[in-house]
Amino acid sequence: MPSVLFTPIRNYDKERWRQQKAAEKAKRNQDDITFAEAFEVFKKYCLGQDLLITAHLETPKPEAHGKPLRGEVTLPRGLAKDDKSVVAVFAEGAQAEEARKLGAHFVGGDELIAEVAEGKLKVDKVLSTPAMFPKVIKIARVLGPKGLMPSPSRGTVSDDIALMMSALQAANKFEGDTDGFVHMEIGRTTWADSEVLANLKALVDAVDAVKPPKSNGNGGLQRLMTPVFQMLKYYLFACSSLLTAPQFVQNVNISAPHTAGMLLPKHPFRKAKPAKVELY
Repeated sequence: MPSVLFTPIRNYDKERWRQQKAAEKAKRNQDDITFAEAFEVFKKYCLGQDLLITAHLETPKPEAHGKPLRGEVTLPRGLAKDDKSVVAVFAEGAQAEEARKLGAHFVGGDELIAEVAEGKLKVDKVLSTPAMFPKVIKIARVLGPKGLMPSPSRGTVSDDIALMMSALQAANKFEGDTDGFVHMEIGRTTWADSEVLANLKALVDAVDAVKPPKSNGNGGLQRLMTPVFQMLKYYLFACSSLLTAPQFVQNVNISAPHTAGMLLPKHPFRKAKPAKVELY
């Protein structure tokens, strides 16, 4: 039988391939470029003009018949805008009068709930007092699918009408399109890079907070799991927490009118790695 000569060349090539892949990924993610440097180049493309900057966040393409990606964000530095949104406030008494003085378009109690339930009114934003909220829940099937249902956790159910109205004017709605992109105006080219970056981070965090839950397709396997498999599942979950999960927002781009768009570095928007888990 002829002798076989073994060499480490295959392992060496594999290691070199890993290094090349890591270098390509770092170059693709622009790890060596800061946001300030990228924004300075972008302003040069804008030729010193005062232009509106639009952010384009790329997320996974939504599934058919899945829950749409939508939400609200309050930017650290807001943009002066002519908000033409139609506001409805469910309130009675002195709180209703205060809402009318602050510019609410439709204010009322039971009669307003009936009009909304029948589809007679078209509104863009909805607020409610805690006293009216139990009655508003009855038309959740009308407001919920439109993303208009008020909620105490979102600050749209409160006795402080003035605070809710001011927060409503500062909030910006966003919604993902059919390709998984979220578009929003987040600043101007004359702003400091730190202000634009703060608005971008706020938008990225808001989009990440409303991402749809992951689908679970192993329902049948879950029912057949023995205690041994259950223990293995918890062990694998603990191990996976040591790794950095893929970002829901895959890419962050910015553009301005009559200007080429720019793909920004990823590292300013990465989430911090989870704490190390000790396994016993």
